[in-house]
Amino acid sequence: TLLVPSLIRVIADLSFNNGGTISPESDETIMTALKTLTSLTHENEIACDQLISPYPWSIALPVAGKSIRDDHSMSQISGLEIIFSHLFKTVPKTEDNDGETLNEKSGYDTTIFCLNILTNIVEMIPNPTKSLAENMVIVDDQSSAVSWLAQWIVSKTSGFRGAVMKGSFGSTESAAIAGNDDSELRAGEEGNLVTAGNGFVLLSYLMLDDGATASSSSIRDIVKKELPT
Repeated sequence: TLLVPSLIRVIADLSFNNGGTISPESDETIMTALKTLTSLTHENEIACDQLISPYPWSIALPVAGKSIRDDHSMSQISGLEIIFSHLFKTVPKTEDNDGETLNEKSGYDTTIFCLNILTNIVEMIPNPTKSLAENMVIVDDQSSAVSWLAQWIVSKTSGFRGAVMKGSFGSTESAAIAGNDDSELRAGEEGNLVTAGNGFVLLSYLMLDDGATASSSSIRDIVKKELPT
């Protein structure tokens, strides 16, 4: 009853209650908490239930439910919102202005852990998790958090899609003809594909029609709007 809430609170306090700056020591502590939560939530309904339960904490999060007020504070927040908010906060640190991946291993590991924790939760407790996810918004502009998630995950495949469309990926002959410059996967693109793979698993679970809630259909519509045609 104490371990999971304590780990969630550690992440929230170190990530959002210190003016936005995370020291290397705090980053390492957050990473340890995320690793532990990834293990604890794997096929563990009790741990996952604790992550969607509301806690009476007043913490300003960048991503939260629609009940968020103008002062950006809440009296009831869930671990799901904290993990999603930490993912949202981490993404800009791992990319430049063009969306290209920067060489920052801790940021990469953080995104993978966050995506896996979120997937574990929706896999074990689909209905309430989907309802929470459907109603989460980016606090600054009140846009859909699921829409942002889909946009970001799709963006991680841009290099791969470009190489495939140019016909060079996986083909030595066509790559030689094309010139090897823009048509091959860039350095670090493999990391983008691993991130995208984990992200698409999460989106798939969110979209999965279990017949018990209307949230699946709503989320499916949101995701489809962000997919490339």
